Amino acid sequence: MSKVLVIGSINMDLVVETERYPEAGETIIGGKFEQIHGGKGSIMSLILKK
Repeated sequence: MSKVLVIGSINMDLVVETERYPEAGETIIGGKFEQIHGGKGSIMSLILKK
């Protein structure tokens, strides 16, 4: 197995579904919540792992 060093960013997107966009200054209740990873370094590492 070869060794690979990936230098890049790792990000985490926090996504909440809502029925509508809030008005300016308004707080609304969210629904489904997801954490989605991303970033060039993270994605490249996953690709190279396969």
